Amino acid sequence: MRRRTLVPIGSLAAVLLAVPALPAQAAAPEISGTVVLGGTARAGVPVSVSEPGGDVVTTTETEADGRYALPAPAAGTRYIVSVNVRDAATRPRAAVAGYLPTWTGAGPDAVPTAALVEPALATGADRALDVAVPAATRVRGVNAAFAKRDVRLVTLGGRATATTTADAKGAWSFLVAPGSYRIEVVGTVRWLDYRSPAFAVPGGETVVVKSSPVRSGTISGRLTWRGKPVAKVHVWLQGPTRSEEPDDDPVVTDAKGRYRFAGLKPGRFTVRFGNTGAASDRIPYLPAKRERTVRSGRTAVVDAALVRSAVLDGRFDAPAGAKRYVVQIRRGGATGPLVRSTSLPASVRTAKNPVRAAGLRGGTYTVQVVDTTRGTRAAVRTVRLRTGVRTAIGVLRPTKATLSVSGTAPAGAAVRVSEGSFWRTTTADGDGRYAIRGLVPGRYEVTAQVRGHEAVTAKRTVARSTVVDLPIGAAPDVRSGRVTGRFTAGALDVPLAGLTVDGGQELLVRDGRLDEGLSAGAHRFTAVQVLGDRLFPVATPYDLALRDDDRAFTVPDGGTVELGAVALDVTG
Repeated sequence: MRRRTLVPIGSLAAVLLAVPALPAQAAAPEISGTVVLGGTARAGVPVSVSEPGGDVVTTTETEADGRYALPAPAAGTRYIVSVNVRDAATRPRAAVAGYLPTWTGAGPDAVPTAALVEPALATGADRALDVAVPAATRVRGVNAAFAKRDVRLVTLGGRATATTTADAKGAWSFLVAPGSYRIEVVGTVRWLDYRSPAFAVPGGETVVVKSSPVRSGTISGRLTWRGKPVAKVHVWLQGPTRSEEPDDDPVVTDAKGRYRFAGLKPGRFTVRFGNTGAASDRIPYLPAKRERTVRSGRTAVVDAALVRSAVLDGRFDAPAGAKRYVVQIRRGGATGPLVRSTSLPASVRTAKNPVRAAGLRGGTYTVQVVDTTRGTRAAVRTVRLRTGVRTAIGVLRPTKATLSVSGTAPAGAAVRVSEGSFWRTTTADGDGRYAIRGLVPGRYEVTAQVRGHEAVTAKRTVARSTVVDLPIGAAPDVRSGRVTGRFTAGALDVPLAGLTVDGGQELLVRDGRLDEGLSAGAHRFTAVQVLGDRLFPVATPYDLALRDDDRAFTVPDGGTVELGAVALDVTG
């Protein structure tokens, strides 16, 4: 328990009397003045001092006689005195020479503001700023095209000073200070806007701004197939003031095949028809486009007769225990352009998965199912499609990856077997032998690389296990070891496939585990490969971000370097 010490009152009084008196301080400099409205002092008008950046330092209101007083900022600083007049029938104007009046507001009911900009407060002396506020000038106009749309009043320097909404008849008005302005109407309807010529406001009189009629254009039409309307087809529009890509917000044809774009700025437009992705599988028509010029106040009719696309229909029977698959459709062979990629994640995959694609033109296509967990092709089928015809490809069943490529190469050489986006790497052992297993039939490139020598490449069609010898002249004495570790791809929800080190050798990562041969010496990771189910689902390159101490490592001659667990910051 704390003990308390009692002090006699008499002793405390003696101590207080002994404290020396503080010297009187001079009053702080002030900014003061009077606000007069129409010759009469106005009480209750807000007055504030702010920094040029807009931050308010202090504020007050005028007294009954219209006077105000505010603490002055520090000597040598810039400041703004703002007088905010609540009377919408008046407009403030600075009566002190050398100061710049400005104002802000939003529409005819805006609260006008006068701002007095003091270039510099050289000393701490008081400043007397009187403000006289004459009647404001009203600017008004009417244009039916502006109905229910935002009208902005803009200075010739491009600063928007006020905004209002025109009424149902397109009428609008502002209270403004004398000066030169223009009005702008920003389109709330698609791509229509207006900017008036400059006009002067002398002050004291109502100014009527006459704006030329603005009439938008329209594009409408009907989509048919063999004379019958086609519903639920997406229609995109691309035109003036738009980017190179079509509008991200298409319209959809109704039950009679009709569509319409209204409120268009006159100019040249491109109309695109046709669904994309999964929607094209349900509405199997080829994409099409038309170009038209839209004129003010007129409607451009753009009809189109659609053409049935080729349709591919089949099924993939997933094996038990499978984790993730991607169905790829490529034009031409297995390395041709990717035209469709659909994922079959474990959350929705069934034992019998439909493989369907429409919106394709006639030609040769390769359908392959990719096991993104292992980075191998689970199934492949080449098919010839005809425009307007449905082609059944039957059942795709997993192809057993039982083939291998083996042979000889210089000891320590990096050997890579690849087909399009599929690849495997290994390192030739001390006897100059290598083997890469777990391949499916296909056309592969087999490449051997020794540091300081040109790579040697051989192309082979692998229908059964194949031997490929890859001599590289007189190979130097390359010492080798191994590198191991566990790698994760951070927040990116895709399996990690491999890492690339300086010199270009690619190290394969299986189920997050790295265990590969590598030449002895210092190395650095330079790139990363991942497997995912995005547009390019296999071996898509991503940026690799590692700390410097994680990026570099040294492989001992004949030994193994264990990197431990490394989390990669992978970004697409």
